[in-house]
Amino acid sequence: MRTATYVLAAAVLLLICGQLQAAVLVSPVIIDACQVKAGTEFVITLTNIKPESQIVYLDWGWFSLHTDGTVELDTAVDIAVNYLDAVSTYCSLDPGASRKITVKVINQDFTAITPVLFLSLTKDQIQSRLAVLFVLSTAVAAQPLQVEQVYRSESGWQIRAVNPNSAHVFFTGTAEIYQAGEVVDRIPLGRYLLLANSKRDIPLPANQAADRIVVRSAQLRNDLVVLP
Repeated sequence: MRTATYVLAAAVLLLICGQLQAAVLVSPVIIDACQVKAGTEFVITLTNIKPESQIVYLDWGWFSLHTDGTVELDTAVDIAVNYLDAVSTYCSLDPGASRKITVKVINQDFTAITPVLFLSLTKDQIQSRLAVLFVLSTAVAAQPLQVEQVYRSESGWQIRAVNPNSAHVFFTGTAEIYQAGEVVDRIPLGRYLLLANSKRDIPLPANQAADRIVVRSAQLRNDLVVLP
């Protein structure tokens, strides 16, 4: 059975459903790693902040990322369980207690994958769910990102970045805003995930009075100049 959910990903990819209605805190919610191999382990910490015991259920899924930054979640488990194992399917937490969940890579026969570990809590017949995203690559990105398009939308300037690598990449950078030939502001652009061999639209600061915007990023081969 497939269930798709769309969530707007802003500066960083964040998928929190109220931290399981503030009953259980989970950290981290995004696990990013390259040069992954069989035997690599990741640790997720669950903390029960309620005065009563909680049972958290674990199951696997998959996610994909669209060009506009929305995330599509898939509850099908048949792909993820080929690569990752969390040992148990549930976790019991006493009041105020913490528990570490170890997730292990059991198969490195992949280049780049995007599994999801769903953590579910049912209380008074109301189910809440948290999605822990895994952004895993067996290699590292060797090529810089490319800019395929610069365009203006209703929300402002956008650049369409292309990741030509077979590994996932996070784009970070700074936008320098120019007026009358002088830099009047430097604005961090945030952290944007580009999956392996994919495209992603990245918003630039909207400034009607700007003469130009210069984007500087270690992920780009050269600085990008945008002329409003």
